[in-house]
Amino acid sequence: MFANPSYNDTIFATICQGETYTQYGFNESSTGFYTQNLQTSLGCDSIVNLSLDVIPLSSTEIEMVTVDDNNNNVIIWNKNEIVDHYNIYREGAVMGEFDLLATVPYEAASIYVDTNSNSMVKAYLYKISSINTCSNESELSSLHKTMHLTISQGMGNNWNLIWTPYVGVNYSSYNIYRGINSLDSLEYLATISASNTSYTDMNVPSGYVYYQIEVLMNTNQSKAGESNSIRSNYATNNLLGINDYSLNIISTKLYPNPTEGKAKLEVEGLNSDAEVMVYDMIGRVIQKHRINQGNKVLDIDLSGYAKGIYSIRIVNESINQTKKLIVQ
Repeated sequence: MFANPSYNDTIFATICQGETYTQYGFNESSTGFYTQNLQTSLGCDSIVNLSLDVIPLSSTEIEMVTVDDNNNNVIIWNKNEIVDHYNIYREGAVMGEFDLLATVPYEAASIYVDTNSNSMVKAYLYKISSINTCSNESELSSLHKTMHLTISQGMGNNWNLIWTPYVGVNYSSYNIYRGINSLDSLEYLATISASNTSYTDMNVPSGYVYYQIEVLMNTNQSKAGESNSIRSNYATNNLLGINDYSLNIISTKLYPNPTEGKAKLEVEGLNSDAEVMVYDMIGRVIQKHRINQGNKVLDIDLSGYAKGIYSIRIVNESINQTKKLIVQ
């Protein structure tokens, strides 16, 4: 009589969280190594090992929502478990209803610029979710609500500031910044308790005024943008608005955007040389260039830098404009 040897094999399988592996007599839903003894009709033993990997449905939280130089909202989050992509949601016209705003691949920078937002008009509410490789979506994150700053002139040269509080992080103070005649002149003015959402600036110098509110998160937990500074919109009495260059004929174009590192800045209509400065997310100048009126295109290479959003500023006596470049 011939006896067949026992059969021993290991199966490697992957399932998504919430699923159960049920083949070969297994009934497992957690990551682990399992053994199942099977017997054929001839009475031969078979040992089947299962190495099971469960893909978690991890949640994602927004780190902060700040404002760029164009008064667009910038959503920043931290990556944790590897997922397929992230969904960013923004509250629509109905309170409590969030509409899908954008989808961002996991490989891209964990930063999104909402170019359809205008922080000068109102406060915005955002949430985020993560979608794993099984196409399952996590629950929406806690909401983050931006600040909305408005100003009005009081008696004489007094200016009244009123803003909505930021919602989504812990903070204890507001920093107030003021500039006279230009956005670039913004300087620290005062710090007040977070229990206040209004401030009167007394005896302000004559000219156009610019204000901005900042909160600093109590814990330095921001990793994506390496900054814990959250800014409000810019508020000004300049009727021309911020970055309004309609009175000159200078036009600028930055492409491709997003980019993997290399981009071209095209400037038309310069009547003299202009300085081009590249800033990282925390406001440090990392590159300086010069473009003259004879050259229309400047090459910008950020391929050696981290993924993120960089500010490209073009300045001379006729233009003072900042554009955003996304490196992913």
